[in-house]
Amino acid sequence: AGIDNLELNREVVPLLVEEISAFGPDFWLAMLAGQACRIVLVSDVDSDDPTLQAVYGQIALVAELLRGLGIDESVVSVTSLDDLASDKTEVLIERDYKRSKLNTLSPTDFATQDNTKRQTMRMALDCLSEAFPPDQPTVGLSSSAPFGRVVVDKTSCTLCMACVSTCPAGALLDGQDLPALRFVEANCLQCGLCDQACPESAITLEARYTWNSLESRQITTLHEEEPFHCLNCHVPFTTKSMIETMSGKLAGHWMFQENKALRRLQLCGDCRVKDIFENDNAGIDVHNPEA
Repeated sequence: AGIDNLELNREVVPLLVEEISAFGPDFWLAMLAGQACRIVLVSDVDSDDPTLQAVYGQIALVAELLRGLGIDESVVSVTSLDDLASDKTEVLIERDYKRSKLNTLSPTDFATQDNTKRQTMRMALDCLSEAFPPDQPTVGLSSSAPFGRVVVDKTSCTLCMACVSTCPAGALLDGQDLPALRFVEANCLQCGLCDQACPESAITLEARYTWNSLESRQITTLHEEEPFHCLNCHVPFTTKSMIETMSGKLAGHWMFQENKALRRLQLCGDCRVKDIFENDNAGIDVHNPEA
């Protein structure tokens, strides 16, 4: 017997989907913003099925977000068709709808800008947070959540920009003409690629959700330093800390025992090449430490 044969009260709206794993938090939150009080997913797969386990993870994420709004209810749940038909579950009891905090919400209409799941979730959460103002500006989430920020250890970061080049979502940005690392929290997926790419292990991730949409979309500066100017042309090309780090690491190398070699570290790429051709016409024998 299918769900069509069940006797459902008028508050229940059945919706047939091909896969419940594809019917995720973007749909759920949009429905909650439209005054749905409960979402019951009817599954016919085994409880240990990987796709069902992924659904449970998404349910946990939505529960964390709603708790940040003071909604501590079991809003999204999973049941089987057999249990639903045999009244072994109480997820469709009418009285639960009437006493739900979500039942006080006025239905909200909204349209997403780029029609992505992430944008849909944010728009729905904007509507919900407006109706149920959170006590805190952010809510902490579990480490697997796709929302959060990047925290940078300024004492370790050399502004090499390896993190910027690996970020797939444009959450990390360079300072353009200035040595700086910038960040847009709304874009961050918490994928961890920046953490893996950082050669100084200066990056950590903090899973959270910032309720103020304008604040989360602002470009903030995670780290910036005073630029270092080329000794010849005076064009800024790196940071002082980078020069100090390179000089310290290469101080014991045989190729950098002379002052002129150390000085070249303080030249931009163009001036460094010019200096080699003007002052070392014979070149350097890199295979002979005594050369």
